[in-house]
Amino acid sequence: MKIDLLAISTCNFLYMVCKTANDDPIERYALPNENKIKWTFHIRHKSSDILQSGIVQTSNGKQGGGKEVYFESATFKDTYLKTTPY
Repeated sequence: MKIDLLAISTCNFLYMVCKTANDDPIERYALPNENKIKWTFHIRHKSSDILQSGIVQTSNGKQGGGKEVYFESATFKDTYLKTTPY
């Protein structure tokens, strides 16, 4: 059995845009497969977390355009808040 693990990071506002406008995150974040997104992991990063932000480029035959953040060295302890179904 093959398990695909892939995570993207975005802000709560854009998460809510995807949810309420039925904006497909697979297209928005140019994900490499068509697997349905099942879970949302909520974090609150610390000001000392090193991150980069940018706009997802067209890739994998998908449009892209979503705002994304990348944590260079993961996040610090106690940033995890909760997991919810997508």
